[in-house]
Amino acid sequence: MKLLDFPNFGRSRSFVTLPWLIPLFLSVFSVSSCGESGQDVGLEKDFEQLDSVVANRSQFINHKEWDISNLKKEILSCTTPSDKYVYSKRLFDEYMKFNPDSAFFYSSMTQKYALEGGMHPEYLQAKIDALLLTILSGDYYKAKIAIDKMGPIESFPKFARPKLAMAYLEFYMRRQYISGGKTVDNSNMSRNECWKAYGKYLNPGDWVYDYYKNCILRCNNRNHLLRDFSKVQEPSIVAAMLAYAIAVTYEDEGKEEMYYHWLIRSATNDVVSVNRETQSLITLVRTPLVNKNSSRAFNYLMVCTDNAYYYKDYGRSLAILNAHQAITKSAVNSLRHKNALLMWIVALLSLSAVVITVLLYVIISRRRHLAMALSKMEDMNQQLHTVVNQKNAIEQQLKQNNIQLKKDIDYRNSNFIDVYKLVSEYISVVKNFRKSIFNLITAGKVEKVRKELASDNAEEKYLHQFYVQFDKAFLSSHPDFLQRFNVLLKSDNQQSLTEDGGLTPELRIYALISIGITDSISIAQFLHYSPQTIYNYRLKMRLRAVVGKKEFSDSVVRLYEKK
Repeated sequence: MKLLDFPNFGRSRSFVTLPWLIPLFLSVFSVSSCGESGQDVGLEKDFEQLDSVVANRSQFINHKEWDISNLKKEILSCTTPSDKYVYSKRLFDEYMKFNPDSAFFYSSMTQKYALEGGMHPEYLQAKIDALLLTILSGDYYKAKIAIDKMGPIESFPKFARPKLAMAYLEFYMRRQYISGGKTVDNSNMSRNECWKAYGKYLNPGDWVYDYYKNCILRCNNRNHLLRDFSKVQEPSIVAAMLAYAIAVTYEDEGKEEMYYHWLIRSATNDVVSVNRETQSLITLVRTPLVNKNSSRAFNYLMVCTDNAYYYKDYGRSLAILNAHQAITKSAVNSLRHKNALLMWIVALLSLSAVVITVLLYVIISRRRHLAMALSKMEDMNQQLHTVVNQKNAIEQQLKQNNIQLKKDIDYRNSNFIDVYKLVSEYISVVKNFRKSIFNLITAGKVEKVRKELASDNAEEKYLHQFYVQFDKAFLSSHPDFLQRFNVLLKSDNQQSLTEDGGLTPELRIYALISIGITDSISIAQFLHYSPQTIYNYRLKMRLRAVVGKKEFSDSVVRLYEKK
């Protein structure tokens, strides 16, 4: 096995096990690639080919899932950590740009099996894979923390630096994209500085070098990209990435026709490869050329929306929402034009009615035809209004979903920061305490060392902070816990929160029981109480219950069961 090779970006094996798909894809690109100029790329034909691929997208997804299902069956027969690592890595690659939740699971499995087998290089590769997946998923806050923990790239073994450099470049590129090219972190690193810092670790003869050099520096290295593209297999995610980079070079030169051609080719590779992290199709939807065809724009946008549902990325969700708004605005303008046209038609019909009154026999037949035409037009107008209302409802729902998503992210970030701030402060105290003890021992002040070790002031302080954080987190996710718990107690033994809004020791114990930690030893270890203290508190509370002593704990466990 080749260590720390560049990832295949989830390239599916469907095109090996299912050979009938290859002729289908080749028929899409039966026309050879176009040159720099003087050749008609046939954009409408390109779009028709992409339409065909989008229409067959469900088949590609089904066969991707079929391949993954077969691979999962193979891993069941593995017995050694080495074999399990290999198959977990293959499953990670398959899921990487298809389903990030599953990819994260198999990333953790590769790390686990690498540790069990004592495979340090493979474990290091798995950690870098996890970092890259975090970046691709758009969780840049978590990715920044992971990058800071990894430290300078020079501290890694030489064989690990190319892949880690690629992850750092990907992080910089995406952060620059969502910030509109502005500096997004404390490094104040420019494009040239970023490439100078990390590009030197990539192999100049590899496609990855040419791809990231173009993305970071926006230099026109199209000849290298075209050479790389001719060497890769189609369909594949690598081909889609290179085609997108080639399209960007044409865009920078203002060659719109070639830009669209390569952008369509990139999108086609993405759809056939079942790449749900695709950017090319989103870019296409937002172009004026696609917006002219509302049916085509809607089909492409539905694919992008479906991809965003499975491959959640806040930045891409905003781009898709903007595309929805642009298409809706185009449809509304079209309806206004049609309404104006209808008004002119009604005016002409009125004028015709005046003329028809003079034409006796002709008036009767013409009035009938005009009435039928007017009725159909009114029906069409009503249907168009219905469509607009439906699109407005969808747009409103998307806005509400994004608002709720931001609230959830803010809530999780708040809890995350509070917990790790507590841990960080505790670590700092431990480090200072150890340093103080070392200095005292060095100075020969043994009696003072004994007093310091016997003191538990710091421990009590941070234990109190731990209880405060636990109470805050638990009550924020179970705001009605006290109300539900008091239902189980006698009316004269109702419990209440502390003056500062926290839990009492008894309530804290039964809070843990309500979420499944039921044995007293585990509760004592978690809360740093003695087992006898836990027993006394539980006995005291059982005596206050309206149910039997034996049923009381079971009732607390079932406190949040749906009825």
